[in-house]
Amino acid sequence: MSLEEAATILHETGLPARGTLTLALFGRQDLAPDWARSGSGAFLETMIAALPDALAAEIGDTRDRIDPRWGTQAARFVAQRIAHHINELIEREERLGSFHPASG
Repeated sequence: MSLEEAATILHETGLPARGTLTLALFGRQDLAPDWARSGSGAFLETMIAALPDALAAEIGDTRDRIDPRWGTQAARFVAQRIAHHINELIEREERLGSFHPASG
């Protein structure tokens, strides 16, 4: 099966093709079923699609200076930022959930 055929099948079943295939290509097929229908899968799908253009826009002609060793730390940084944003959202939702405006 070609990657295009696999992507088509995944897309037709409603699964994020790029994210699911990326997990499989990197030997993390164990994550694919859980991530495929979650925010994590949709995030990975969006990030994979946007990353080449984002890197080109931000790094430009200096792309040869990227050290591959930075990949793990960059992934950890992204994950930490996302966790921070999720925690902020949860805290805001909890505060708003107990908010009762005074009737005037």
